[in-house]
Amino acid sequence: MKLGTRVDHITNDEELFDIALNDKKDYIRESAAYKINNQYYLYRLVKESNDDLIKLIATERLKEQLYLKKLAKQVDDQTLLAMILEKITDSSFLESFVYAHDIRIQRAVAGRIKNQTILKHLALTSNDDVVRKRAVENIDDENFLKEIVLRDPSFLVKTVALKQIKNDGILAELRLLSSTDITPELSGHVSSLHH
Repeated sequence: MKLGTRVDHITNDEELFDIALNDKKDYIRESAAYKINNQYYLYRLVKESNDDLIKLIATERLKEQLYLKKLAKQVDDQTLLAMILEKITDSSFLESFVYAHDIRIQRAVAGRIKNQTILKHLALTSNDDVVRKRAVENIDDENFLKEIVLRDPSFLVKTVALKQIKNDGILAELRLLSSTDITPELSGHVSSLHH
């Protein structure tokens, strides 16, 4: 039998859902999951399937924010939760996941929230360079960004902060400090900006 042949002719999402949930053969379940368009059935697949790959396929195809938010509150699998959070666009909703212990969750939400206080807190306190970088990318306060350039241990985070700064006065100040307070690599970046 050719891959997916059994479901090729089926267009009814309810039937496809039943196959994706219950068929004995992996490739048939997967093929059915890929064909489902109805957001409700994709949501149910993530909730009800025991097959991790089916859950991932359904999550990948799920776009409805209401269902994604419901799943974010219900799933235990941290990899799946990170994938769900990356699809949610509501910054306020994502804020409740910022302080999760799992770094994958922090990474998924750090660059997608807008609350400047939370972003600054992450930029100053996270032990993870990626979380700090994603937070810094969304910080508007250029004086705060200057402090990140001067104090963050990560060259990547410092570089991202520096690229966010557009104020000529702050850049001039960084140029003056560059010989003593900034690594030689970053000093070259400072000198080349807005000169």
